[in-house]
Amino acid sequence: MEQAAAVRSYLGITLDEQIRWKDDEHALKKWRKAIEDKGVFVFKESFDQKDISGFCLVDGQFPIVYLNNSTTKTRQTFSLLHELAHLLLSINGLSKFDQRYVDRLPDQEKQIERFCNAIAAEILIPSPDFQMQEKQ
Repeated sequence: MEQAAAVRSYLGITLDEQIRWKDDEHALKKWRKAIEDKGVFVFKESFDQKDISGFCLVDGQFPIVYLNNSTTKTRQTFSLLHELAHLLLSINGLSKFDQRYVDRLPDQEKQIERFCNAIAAEILIPSPDFQMQEKQ
């Protein structure tokens, strides 16, 4: 997926660098810093609604990603990249860890959510690199 490769390149994080990160917390910090360095404000707070992983608000000067700090670090990292995809599309977003939520959305919104999920997954584990590792 070319868009994911372009985002990864824009953030300046190589797969080799990512592989060297020591744990999930370190990975979240690195992704967060790379995104903040591009002008996105990233906040973390524990949400009462445990099924909400995060959300983003599009703004030309102050784009915001808010993550649910009570979810796992891996979930926060995925949500961070999912919400970044929303920002790049200039569409406010909400990450809910509930497939039924996505299924109930209107078709256009459903496509956006699936696209943002695909971008986040591909940024984290680029398909060609994953396939190469799998063969080794």
